[in-house]
Amino acid sequence: MPAATPEQIDSFITRWENSGAAERANYQMFLSELCDILDVPRPDPTSPDPAKNLHVFDRAITRVNPDGSSVTNYIDLYKARHFVCETKQGSSESGGDILSPPSLPTKSGHGKRGTAAFDRALERAFHQGRGYITSLPVAEGRPPFLIVCDVGHSIDLYAEFSGTGGHYERFPDPKNHRILLTDLRQEKHRATLRAIWTDPYSLDPSKKAAEVTRDIAGRLAKLATSLQADGHDAQVIARIPPALPLHHVRRRHRPAARGRLQEPVGKSQSLAPWLPRARLRLVEGNGHRHRLQRPALQGNRLLQWWPV
Repeated sequence: MPAATPEQIDSFITRWENSGAAERANYQMFLSELCDILDVPRPDPTSPDPAKNLHVFDRAITRVNPDGSSVTNYIDLYKARHFVCETKQGSSESGGDILSPPSLPTKSGHGKRGTAAFDRALERAFHQGRGYITSLPVAEGRPPFLIVCDVGHSIDLYAEFSGTGGHYERFPDPKNHRILLTDLRQEKHRATLRAIWTDPYSLDPSKKAAEVTRDIAGRLAKLATSLQADGHDAQVIARIPPALPLHHVRRRHRPAARGRLQEPVGKSQSLAPWLPRARLRLVEGNGHRHRLQRPALQGNRLLQWWPV
């Protein structure tokens, strides 16, 4: 399936931004068309065998109550080892048109968006999905993502990468977990959703941090080799600091640290002036007390200090 064109994305947004207050009637069509926009397969038809229903709408699960009785619930959209998606649909309208007859009231669905009542509806959807995850068959594991979708308006993301189904946190962070319908014009948001559908663990921050740390360690090893080849003293080279694990770097400081390079460290320059500063130390500044800092290297260039 070819990637969606900007015209197709605009058409999708226009088609759905005026919908509202009809979750059960709209959610399957909305999510199916969203799959087309993301260039991922649509859900499969439901099979009589629950074990085969690994990417379906209305996935049935059986929940056993403390008294031994059981009840069957349905996950709005489920993809095994990827996500559970629960849907709601609110309304952006404040009420019916003043020219509309009183006999034709405007539906509000789960409530008016932006109100406390609708926020509670979305919170209930989160806890509902969280409960469904605990009732999934053990063989299917616990999916890393929980999605709460306000049909035609927004998609809220929650993640838990340990595989235990523990505490699902807003992803990628508390302030940026919501993707609005209009945000789908940006490839970065479509890429995030596409990864959730196809390779959710690729979004695990700890794996990305480990990859970057290994990369920096490799660069430091190459730096040491090149410095030794240039004739620098072996005892000085041995004092090159190890790579800083990036999962200890405060997220908000990373953009400021990237790309700020000092002069290359060449044969004609002595390493001694900066190596003593390469040790971990406590500093104060920018309102943060007792923050650890150390420099990082890229190739044979010394990066700015990266706050921890």
